[in-house]
Amino acid sequence: MIRYEGPYLLHCSLGKDRSGFVSLLLEMLAGAAYQEMLEDYMRTYESFYRITEKSDPEKYKTIEDNNFIQLIRCIVTDESIDLKNADLVPYARAYLLSGGMSAFDLSLLESTILIQD
Repeated sequence: MIRYEGPYLLHCSLGKDRSGFVSLLLEMLAGAAYQEMLEDYMRTYESFYRITEKSDPEKYKTIEDNNFIQLIRCIVTDESIDLKNADLVPYARAYLLSGGMSAFDLSLLESTILIQD
């Protein structure tokens, strides 16, 4: 993403695991709110399984708790953090840096994904 101009396509077999994780990480880095990230993540379940918060609130909550939150916990390992209200940007940055991304490349990525006015 930092080497080539978009648009970009992220894809795996269903869009909820590998590409879902990458999308979640990028949204966290961009400062998206918890609810916004959850709604984006759940679009796969709506498209493939017809599960929505309205159609099946129990399954929706189970997926949120067992899948979505667990993806975030791969990045935010401190269990005391309130994921729904915390600023998750620093955790996304730390995750990428700990994985070997340079600070320079991280700043390029942030400038790529953030809308500049």
